[in-house]
Amino acid sequence: MMADERARRRLWLVFFQPCRGAWYERFLAPGFAHVGALSFHADLDCWLVVQPIWYGGAVVEVRKDDDAAFQAWFAQMVADARIILRVPSEKRVGTMVRGGWCVSVVKGVLGFRSRALTPVQLCKHLLAAGAEVAEVPTRAEIEAKAARQSGTTSDVHVLH
Repeated sequence: MMADERARRRLWLVFFQPCRGAWYERFLAPGFAHVGALSFHADLDCWLVVQPIWYGGAVVEVRKDDDAAFQAWFAQMVADARIILRVPSEKRVGTMVRGGWCVSVVKGVLGFRSRALTPVQLCKHLLAAGAEVAEVPTRAEIEAKAARQSGTTSDVHVLH
């Protein structure tokens, strides 16, 4: 696979979350007030995090996945997420972001054409298009697995 082909084809984790205290949350499906996305870029050894905000998009690049701040953010995102989808995307030429809200920004990043206006609509459209639900273990499951592997149940530290 050539470099320009890798730039177009990417696996994204798309996460849907509540927005505690946001005035507009009462108009949206419970747990689906916000959507964001992240993807690991192996050739650059970094994560690209797309975290839209209500008055425009925000893109944050985190260089290393061993960065403590990123690990803490990722653990919190997993804990807060209503659902996380694995979305393979093939960036289409001519995709344009319309509107400044989170759904339009994520659709533009994914190169996904849809009439979805709200996060729950986008979730349904992505699932219908073949996205998969990412199974993320709970803290208890991670601790139990670590205890089984080490043969003990003490001193297991997990970011969460």
